[in-house]
Amino acid sequence: MNDGTMNTEGSAYGEAVSAVRGGALDPEAAADQLIDRMTDAELLGLLDGDSPR
Repeated sequence: MNDGTMNTEGSAYGEAVSAVRGGALDPEAAADQLIDRMTDAELLGLLDGDSPR
């Protein structure tokens, strides 16, 4: 069943959320780490407003 929530367990995003919630990273550092993992296509999608849907 899909309840509309995202399963982040084991994902880079989920790890970043856990690190921020646990105080190991500040939100800006976590965001930087996630952005560093993005592909060129994903980064370009952010710039031109593409929607993943």
